[in-house]
Amino acid sequence: MCLEKKIDDLTIAINRLTHAMSGSNDSVEATPEKAAPTPTPEKAEKAAPAPTPEKAAPAPTPEKAAVTGDVPFTDPSTLMTYVVGKYKELGAERGAGIQQVMAGLTPARANINEINADQYEEFYAGVEAL
Repeated sequence: MCLEKKIDDLTIAINRLTHAMSGSNDSVEATPEKAAPTPTPEKAEKAAPAPTPEKAAPAPTPEKAAVTGDVPFTDPSTLMTYVVGKYKELGAERGAGIQQVMAGLTPARANINEINADQYEEFYAGVEAL
């Protein structure tokens, strides 16, 4: 089926849907050249509101850490700030050990953003041991 034919078919389908949603009794032309009648402001007020598409489920927010002890971070933002500061303090050579600490977590993590709140204490202890 050629692209123009598909476009024509979709235009017809859209016109029919628009007509059905407007609740108008006017007939709808089957050709794409003749668009569905544009509702007048009076008809538009009476027309039912268009259905809204379903919204995607919101991305899960990271859990707040139920952190005990002296862990200086409680969310991903403060965790990142801590890691950057610690890396600068340790230097490039020793700071590279942070990756090994992440690999040693259960389950292992390859990225700082993957560390869960329940792993904060274990991660903090490992980084401080460097």
